[in-house]
Amino acid sequence: MVVHPFGDESDGGHESERVDEGGKSELADEIAVLKLPTRDFCQTPLNLWFADDCHVKHSAPVHCLASMMILAAAAAVVLFGVDATDARRPYIEPIAIVERRGARLTFTQPDSREPKSFVREYFGGKRYDVFSSGERVATALAQSRVELSCASLAAGVKLSNRLPYNLGLAASGPLIEQHRDATREVTPAEQTAMIELLRNRLGIGANRETSFVAVDFDHDGRPEFVANGEVTMGRKQHQFLVIASEHRGRMHAQFVYDHRKDSDDDGDSARMELFDQADLDADGVDEIITRVHSHATWNWCILKRTRRSWKVVYTGGGGGC
Repeated sequence: MVVHPFGDESDGGHESERVDEGGKSELADEIAVLKLPTRDFCQTPLNLWFADDCHVKHSAPVHCLASMMILAAAAAVVLFGVDATDARRPYIEPIAIVERRGARLTFTQPDSREPKSFVREYFGGKRYDVFSSGERVATALAQSRVELSCASLAAGVKLSNRLPYNLGLAASGPLIEQHRDATREVTPAEQTAMIELLRNRLGIGANRETSFVAVDFDHDGRPEFVANGEVTMGRKQHQFLVIASEHRGRMHAQFVYDHRKDSDDDGDSARMELFDQADLDADGVDEIITRVHSHATWNWCILKRTRRSWKVVYTGGGGGC
């Protein structure tokens, strides 16, 4: 039994699916059908680095000091989301504070910094390159702090160009590996295959608000496919995000987020949306950045590709009331 990284499958609100542990399946499916409390979605331990055996008293061993120096040398970089959905009020918002050590990354919450200090350092005239689907598309001039809700950390922003999808990513230092935008519309046959996957896995169809996109996350010339939206079936509403790959004419799910709620319960919302993607750790595979909206709050999640599926490696940031 494979436990999906979203949480403990023993919880009655979590379901997981068996996969072929012997490797007989050509593409293993790892699927979680989630029913999570509003603020508990995609909770997972942070991928942290530690300097082992570094217990400094009066002096420290040479290997210990070296480890500490390496950690100190890994400069923290802030990853931002840029949202221009409202063209009159675009803004920039921190997603996570990222540190790199080789190919590994650590993520910490933006609110680990004192807000006034953060605003002075990263807002108020600071300029950032903006990336969309890995491609540099604009520059952003961060302005004064704006309130997105009663508890948030964001600034208004002036953009040099319109963002292709009205959303993008920026960083306060070297972090995002630039590449061409590998996003395209799905073909009718691909969309039909994705709808069939939704029926088979979630027991739902699609509606006019369901979005489908093809994007080559691992840059191998074969796209992955994403279905994202909300569908009501009977008295239940499904808020879902599905990532799949195609193999021999069939779609195979690699990641499924499905928040099920009563259709008349507005307070039990946890809608995950695909925000953007970028290669943050320079391994040639994009990480996927998602944003999860509840009734009055939102959080960010970062997904990383594993050999068989995608897993959540960070959740945090956001705000709300």
